Amino acid sequence: MPDVRQEWLSASEAAIYTGRHAKTITNAARRGHLLGYQSSGVNGSWRFKVADLDRWMRGERPARRRAVPA
Repeated sequence: MPDVRQEWLSASEAAIYTGRHAKTITNAARRGHLLGYQSSGVNGSWRFKVADLDRWMRGERPARRRAVPA
């Protein structure tokens, strides 16, 4: 189980925390259903805040979507 006291989780840690697959987590972020932050580059790693994961698991959508580069 990831240390949920830390504010940021990787996609694999978020998957363990939520009980979902890492691809489900990153796909939700790409679609704007979950607020996530991707490091620069096409294959950049994703990071998720525990509070955002909690809101997503409750079925809440983020108030804002992350910026998607053109």
